[in-house]
Amino acid sequence: EVLKTWLGELLGSLTSADAQPQVATIAVAELTTAMRSALRRPGLPLDRVLHELLPRAKGILALVAKTMSGLHQGFLGADNGATAQADPVQVMVRACTGVVGVSHLSWSPCPSGQSWMVHSTFFQTYIAFCTKRGDTHLVEELKALLTSLQAQPKSEAEDHVVFLEAFGGALRAARRWPEPRQNELWAALAPIAAEELKLSEEVNIRNW
Repeated sequence: EVLKTWLGELLGSLTSADAQPQVATIAVAELTTAMRSALRRPGLPLDRVLHELLPRAKGILALVAKTMSGLHQGFLGADNGATAQADPVQVMVRACTGVVGVSHLSWSPCPSGQSWMVHSTFFQTYIAFCTKRGDTHLVEELKALLTSLQAQPKSEAEDHVVFLEAFGGALRAARRWPEPRQNELWAALAPIAAEELKLSEEVNIRNW
């Protein structure tokens, strides 16, 4: 019951329209860790709770992507020397998590840079989890998500970052798929990725 309450609140914060950035950031990391543990130890209470909480219907990835896009706002460009937004709550969380040694919850000097890795790992783990339980809509849902993100204006840079996070996570998750299913995924996603790359500005090519 404790696991169900905690993970349910995390999932709710990640898919809510008014998600709080700090809580959503922790939710990404915690849910990723939980899914990875469930993949390694199927059948245990954690695995059963996640099967109950994570919906089989399509749509969750679009909600998660919207929240992740918001987490990048204000931090894009910090790798190139721009000043990232000051956030005293993030500074506090970073200090606390650093003290207890929870590295995957710590922010690097550029919070967005750390988020790229964590977000991509979330997509990879989520896809692996849903694949293992037999969900059949993953390729269709990924195609819809990437199509939506790719169609956003160039000025919405956060959406294009999430595109790369989701695309990279999907490819890593599919490494162990049977070849016919890999081909199905590539046939669905490659044209969208090619269009995204073609329209990327030179300064953004390094993101790939």
